Amino acid sequence: MGVRAVKFKPHQHQHQLILIYFQTMAPKRPLGLGKASKAKKQKLEKLQREQQAAEAANSSTPEKNGNVDDGEKNESKDGEPKLTNELTVELADEVDPNDPLAQLLGLWKTWLSSERDNELILNGIIHECDRILRNCKSNGGDEDIELTPDFYSIYALSLSHLAAFHVVNEDDDEDDEEGEEAEKQKKEKAEKKDSKKSEENVKDFFDNALERVENGLVKFPNDESLLLTKVSILLDRIPLEHISQMEVSSTLKEFPNVQESLDLALDVYDKAIKQAEEKQNYKLFNDENTFEILKTLDDLLDIIDNFGKQHLEALDSDDEDDEVSDKKTKGSDVDLDDDVLEEVELAKDHPLYAIQQTDKYNQFWRDAAIEQLKFLKLEEKDKINSKLQKLISQKIGQSYLMEAEGPISIFNTLELPKNWLRQH
Repeated sequence: MGVRAVKFKPHQHQHQLILIYFQTMAPKRPLGLGKASKAKKQKLEKLQREQQAAEAANSSTPEKNGNVDDGEKNESKDGEPKLTNELTVELADEVDPNDPLAQLLGLWKTWLSSERDNELILNGIIHECDRILRNCKSNGGDEDIELTPDFYSIYALSLSHLAAFHVVNEDDDEDDEEGEEAEKQKKEKAEKKDSKKSEENVKDFFDNALERVENGLVKFPNDESLLLTKVSILLDRIPLEHISQMEVSSTLKEFPNVQESLDLALDVYDKAIKQAEEKQNYKLFNDENTFEILKTLDDLLDIIDNFGKQHLEALDSDDEDDEVSDKKTKGSDVDLDDDVLEEVELAKDHPLYAIQQTDKYNQFWRDAAIEQLKFLKLEEKDKINSKLQKLISQKIGQSYLMEAEGPISIFNTLELPKNWLRQH
């Protein structure tokens, strides 16, 4: 997570003395979406290969699977290992096996505590939500289940998180291996982009997620946890559905409502915090998932700040070391200490231009973090999340330190002798 620093604006004459760049401390990236998606897919493929290898190794002595009925073995008729989409999840001992909502919450906590790279877990959670909704008595079923705000939040957030697995981005094509398989993958990606199937899927996931939240708010008006769920979905939607499809040449006509969506998310956040304050629900501020919303906002602002900038990773492989050596021999300058960002100035009619030019969102982040820290401390002392309290305090402190870098740099430039830094 980066740190939000409110921008310092020097006087006009000071611009002639020093040029100051303000960057967040988050990892620098132009979008981050494609590469993150690709890394996620590669990791999932690796896990699947390992699972297949393990199943193949055990196929000679197959054991009964707890998820398979009637003693079915994980082996097909021809003796080959049988691959399934089943996923076994261990729940905590305190989870009531007879309470479907408790089991659902246990599944959700499993997802939150995982690396969040396995789509099967989300599919399982959504399937369970569908089953509960269909079978509860309020919907004509025969199970005595009272739907709660947590149920609607889990249902909605699962759909929102699932959207990340369906994003197609230009960065996905980078660093593909050569060969027939690579060409086949490129062709499949091109077909997906041409049909816009992926974009429609992502939009559908977010539409359905927001629909579940609204259904919950109808039953539980102004519930602060549901309002925060809505904020989380609105913030996730901006990079995954909109920014992932943008280019430096994109216009407001193509993406007209990005800033409005961000403003809506922050308005809903304010409403949720106000509700929690009125109800003295300080437990909400001790929840790391609440602060994760501010992390999401921070990441989104980093993506917007760095949009369109060419990102060159630090070279660290043997081949790249050889390349660096060659460049040094030829007299090229190579900086291995820092990533290189090529500045790109967006046009005024770019959908992200207005967000880049204002400091109000950075200020919102800091004010919201300070507010959460304030209410967190109002919880009973033995219930305060000290780890979260320390984390928020550190991020706020770093934000102020970063803001001070500008004035300090100008002061040093104006007051210190020219050779002072070299001498010291």
